[in-house]
This record gives sequence, C-alpha cells and structure tokens, in this order.
Amino acid sequence: MQIELFYSPGCTQCDGARTQLKAAALQRFPQVQWCECNVLEALDRAVELGVLSLPALAVNG
Repeated sequence: MQIELFYSPGCTQCDGARTQLKAAALQRFPQVQWCECNVLEALDRAVELGVLSLPALAVNG
C-alpha cells in the first residue's frame, strides 16, 4: 500500500495532519509506503490525482 500526503509548507492544518495520519497509518499498516509531498514541488502529481485542497491523501494513487 502507498499513501501520499500532499501538504503546503507553513500550513498549520497540514502539519497536524502529517503527524497524526502518519502515526495512524504506520500503526495500522506497518508495511505502508508513506510519502510526504510538498505540493509546490509535486504540483503535476497533485493535479494528476485531482487534489483540490490541502492537506490531501492519495491511497494507491
């Protein structure tokens, strides 16, 4: 399983989500491939997946 978390630097909601979601995902799925994507650096990927707001998760995208 692969999970991509899209975030924006300086976004307080993104920071909180990153910590909580990563911990929950790794606890439930220890073999998960976790990827944190700065939306400014991965804009093409975010558009490809239809990301409209942040933070956003893509599972097996």
